[in-house]
Amino acid sequence: MLDLSDPDKIYYVDPWDIATPHPRQKKYKRIIYGDRRFYQPRQPASRFDVRPGYIEVSVRDYANYVICIEKNDYFILESF
Repeated sequence: MLDLSDPDKIYYVDPWDIATPHPRQKKYKRIIYGDRRFYQPRQPASRFDVRPGYIEVSVRDYANYVICIEKNDYFILESF
């Protein structure tokens, strides 16, 4: 989760407890998915939208693909 007002701070969700943020000089903070500071509920209640001012970047399948989410818009990023 990227905070647009503080680009040096990165929030991350790690439900499997396997993430190792690098480089360490960045300001990383672990959060829980659905944290209401960053997400707002939508119907059905199992889904969340990203609050204004934040961008969620989701790395999936060992970085085989990456999704960028802003509000409720999803963009699949192309690999290099």
